[in-house]
Amino acid sequence: MGFAALVPLMAQAAAPNLQAGDLFRVEGDPGRAVYVVGPDMKRYWFPREDVYKTWFKGFSNVRIIQPQYVDAYSSGGGVAPRPGSFYLYKTVISPTVYAVLPGNVKVKLSSPEVAVALYGANWGTYVRDWPDVFDSILATGAPIASHGYRGGPF
Repeated sequence: MGFAALVPLMAQAAAPNLQAGDLFRVEGDPGRAVYVVGPDMKRYWFPREDVYKTWFKGFSNVRIIQPQYVDAYSSGGGVAPRPGSFYLYKTVISPTVYAVLPGNVKVKLSSPEVAVALYGANWGTYVRDWPDVFDSILATGAPIASHGYRGGPF
């Protein structure tokens, strides 16, 4: 008797044919993490729902795949907030506030005056706290030292 005969019929469902840009989560994942398939056919995870919502409005296009098919899409890392989404962040262990630029690059806002000039008087409402571990999904760019900065989506 072969291995396939021992696997329950539900688990023998056809492998998903995911394409670049497809969203999925894994059946039985208690954290209900959502992933996107990148152009390199790797899976990229959204660290938080508010990050996901900078890219997508809802969850209706998220497919559910069986755990045995996850390894067909190796891990590519995490997804940062969509650049220009008015999403600023800081880690929970530091007061430094960063903006996210295209290419998953974080840039430090060097002062509250710069933040006000770029985001308005209510800039603090755009700041999200991230656990320190999520900070590693971003590269570091040069700090924004003046409100005349024109290197990003501001």
